[in-house]
Amino acid sequence: MNLSFQKNRILWTPSESTLPMQTLQRSSVIGGIVVSLFAAAWFGGLLTMIVLATLKEGPDIAMSIMMLLFASPGALFLYFGLSMIVSNRGIFITRENVQVTDRSLFRKTDWLEPLSGYTGVLRKMVYYSGGKGHSSRTDFLILLAHADIKKQIPLFQSPSSKHWHAASERFADVFQLALLEETQEGIVQVRTDSSVRAPRQENPLKKQDWQDLTGAMENLGRRIQLIKKNNAYTFRLPLFWDAWKTLLGFLMSVAIAGVAVSFREQHPDDTALVVMIGLMIGFAVLFMVGFVSALISREELIVTPSKISYCKKPGRRNTAPAVIYPENIAEVSIKRDPKRPAMSSSLTLKGGDTVIRCGSSLSKKSKHNFKKAFIVVLSDVLGKDMRYLELKIVLPDRKTRWNKKAAVFVGVALIFFIALAVTMHFAFDEKPSVAPSEKNRQGVQPARLKPGLSDNLKPDRIGNQSAAKNRERMREWVTLYKAGQKDYYNGDLSASRSKLERALAIAEGFGDTDTTLVSTLSQLGFLAEKEGRFRQAVLYAIRALDIRKKRNASSDILARQTITLARRLAKAGQSNAADRRYREAIHLATSAYGKQGTATQKYLKQYDAFLKEMKEPALDSE
Repeated sequence: MNLSFQKNRILWTPSESTLPMQTLQRSSVIGGIVVSLFAAAWFGGLLTMIVLATLKEGPDIAMSIMMLLFASPGALFLYFGLSMIVSNRGIFITRENVQVTDRSLFRKTDWLEPLSGYTGVLRKMVYYSGGKGHSSRTDFLILLAHADIKKQIPLFQSPSSKHWHAASERFADVFQLALLEETQEGIVQVRTDSSVRAPRQENPLKKQDWQDLTGAMENLGRRIQLIKKNNAYTFRLPLFWDAWKTLLGFLMSVAIAGVAVSFREQHPDDTALVVMIGLMIGFAVLFMVGFVSALISREELIVTPSKISYCKKPGRRNTAPAVIYPENIAEVSIKRDPKRPAMSSSLTLKGGDTVIRCGSSLSKKSKHNFKKAFIVVLSDVLGKDMRYLELKIVLPDRKTRWNKKAAVFVGVALIFFIALAVTMHFAFDEKPSVAPSEKNRQGVQPARLKPGLSDNLKPDRIGNQSAAKNRERMREWVTLYKAGQKDYYNGDLSASRSKLERALAIAEGFGDTDTTLVSTLSQLGFLAEKEGRFRQAVLYAIRALDIRKKRNASSDILARQTITLARRLAKAGQSNAADRRYREAIHLATSAYGKQGTATQKYLKQYDAFLKEMKEPALDSE
């Protein structure tokens, strides 16, 4: 890799130190191809599924809308991928003009702007937080700044700050423009080509100036304490206002640990739950330590006529103070630390080789008031107007525009997910069906019903059945079933049996292969097994399995139902029948998951334990 590319990822020809200069900027073509292929498979595959389903089963509006919603991000990714392949920007800069040619997927745009119309050379850094599989990074950028952000020109990009300052000064000299820097208050002028800083003002503050400045001290708020003692001021910033973050982490850790402990009763041998509980307790301890530390920690900025000192006091261990002498102070601003770009901006004081950063935990408004109050205090201590230390803001803060974009994005995403949830409700809201027709008894699958209007909710051919009455019966079944489940988990087995038997009577009316009937029988089987009524539990399991077979359930579902029946047969003392059902369950699991599947191996272990109790040789797991 050549040295110029290490310094600047934007290649300027013939050189970035002389005019005229030009470059062609474009995205990764290979990346665009990969994104386009993925998006085409996503979008095209879902559209194909919609068409085939419509041709095979007839139109289904709710399902089609839901699938189109799922496909719409694929269309956006396809547009994005094709744009990465086709789009580029050509930039040509002379001493008089900046000429730009933008080519996108559907159009080409040319525009020309005088170089004198640009505000200056902007130095800024952009921090990207890492995610799953990606580490965080910081890009150090240099831009040709313009009041219209669309006309901004990137000049320099690098992952390192090593050549950042030197390159920004070189570009400012080449274009003969002011050097700018981004702060939280806006874009400020660092220096011009004629002077670095305005001369110091030695005159004392006038009465009107003092009244204007002291207004900022009244707006410090509760997060900043200002203490005056003799001719010294102390800004004290307690950090307990940020303790809510660690407290929230502590509460979440405790909550997760509590949920895991509640599951331990149902899964006493689950090692993963034990590990999770241990981890959550460890996190809870760490968060509590951080919470206590935040409660007793504070920052202090002390201003005296002889020095400005800063220290952070976390409990008993005080950090060594940083000191700037008033005659050396050169800048008061609100900006981020280039060495720690992930951190928030803070009040920054520069003097010689020393930099003091204070108040990063404050809000934007509080930081601004903190800076104004510091200028007031420094002016009062030294007896002269120190407002010249504030950098000149030449362009306003542009983050509002991005905040509006973020709000629009969040709004569109919210509407998308609401629409998706609504269509999914209508697409999958299928109530259990009535008794099967003669064709269904012969193993022929019924035609798919329209969502939300299944057979047991539609009038029959004679017209005697009321859909409203059936919906009422369904609501009654759901209420009884859920109440029975709740009583079961709470240990009230008698109340649970009463409610589930009433739910079973209602489910019988929906047909002898209805899903409500299977669910009720399964829950009654677990209840009977817990009460020790194993023969009754076997009868429930046999009937549930027969219904599953009539409904042509998949092999994995049949395997789970069969292994449950085998376990209950073994508890009921019917060893031969249990052995046969164990083998049947293993065969079904093998066809569904393969010989090495997790479920297959689990069933083999259960069968092995059963055979050991019967003192018979185990089935070979291979």
